[in-house]
Amino acid sequence: MAVDRSEKGLAQNAAFVLVAELIVQATRAATIFVLADVFTVPVFGDYVSMLALTTLLAPVSQWGMNHVGVRAVARNVPFAETWAKVISAVSVGGLLGTCVATLVGFALLDIRPIVAFAFGIAQLIGFNAAQASTMMTEAHHRSDVGLRINLTGGAVRLVLLLSFVLLGFDSLLQWSVFLFVGMVSWGVLSSLQVARAFGGTHRLLAPNREDLRHGFGFVFVQTSSSGQTDIDKFVLGANDLKADAAIYSPAYRIVEMSTIPLIAVVRATYAEFFRKGASTVSEAMAFAKRLTAIAAGYGLAAGVALFLGAPLILLILDEAKYGDSVEAVKWLAFIPLVKGLQYFPGNALTGADHHNVRSWIIFATALANLVGNLAFIPRYGWQAAAVTTLIAEVLFAALLWTAVSILARREGSASAVV
Repeated sequence: MAVDRSEKGLAQNAAFVLVAELIVQATRAATIFVLADVFTVPVFGDYVSMLALTTLLAPVSQWGMNHVGVRAVARNVPFAETWAKVISAVSVGGLLGTCVATLVGFALLDIRPIVAFAFGIAQLIGFNAAQASTMMTEAHHRSDVGLRINLTGGAVRLVLLLSFVLLGFDSLLQWSVFLFVGMVSWGVLSSLQVARAFGGTHRLLAPNREDLRHGFGFVFVQTSSSGQTDIDKFVLGANDLKADAAIYSPAYRIVEMSTIPLIAVVRATYAEFFRKGASTVSEAMAFAKRLTAIAAGYGLAAGVALFLGAPLILLILDEAKYGDSVEAVKWLAFIPLVKGLQYFPGNALTGADHHNVRSWIIFATALANLVGNLAFIPRYGWQAAAVTTLIAEVLFAALLWTAVSILARREGSASAVV
């Protein structure tokens, strides 16, 4: 199947991804805010902590094969075999990840094993299958198919959420059952749509050694990236700071939603970095600079809007329970600007086959973030989580640009010698 890599194709792809991402993030945000109202603060804190744990485990559970699949499509590898490997990784890896989530959730978060198991299957198999499916549509520059997948997911989530509320349920165990049913259904439907659209197969096929070599490089980056964004919520829960987790999570979700336009462009152009990076680092870097100029402008505007509009969060949250979330939004307001500076140099490194450099950079910053969280969250709560997150994100952006600039300069020097 021919892939449209023209500027028009990229713009159209980005538009479809933007709408799809809006659907996903809006329904996820609706879930957060509705459950914040339904649950007591301690139960909501447990929910946030368990969600953070499964998010941290998600990259490992996929073995990086979703990104290997994007790379394969970008470089015109036959799709049927690639898709079989992706689905195999999601299925087997998700089951193993669920076992880990069940043990860790019980031991560190005091979550009932049946609840942790349901969360694990829902997030690490159901949601991961849907995410991998969407990434394959974007790699083919067929985000119209991805949009249909996300419309399905949004509808499933909203129906389940509405049913949960109308039926008067209010426990984490009950919600875990709803989540299990919804996410597994979405994952199955998503996989079927990808197979029908691009000729994928439903058989299981183990990745080969080369797949795993590339895949675990992506795992390293994704796990470190998840640690960068979600370890603070997990540490809050592990320290029994449930009220802080409950305050911090809705604020972070609001800030995360403001990055949706950035993520749309990142995902729509991801496969293109592999094409440009196959030529030179300099070409990938030039592409990254063009996109970063746009992203930084948007991030600055979003940051100002978040800071000034933070009190509006109380229109959807109970002030008595979550009043401090206003301050949390202000503390996190300029995360979109920093994110806008880091997405594209990272993709330039990956696309130019310098993924190992990106891996070590994000590992270093995630480790710094973890140390900061462990040192300061027990004493300062969500404020420590916000400050360490911001510092780590700034450090990450600076190191990425430094690395891609050095590699491009070395490439230029080598070309001059030849």
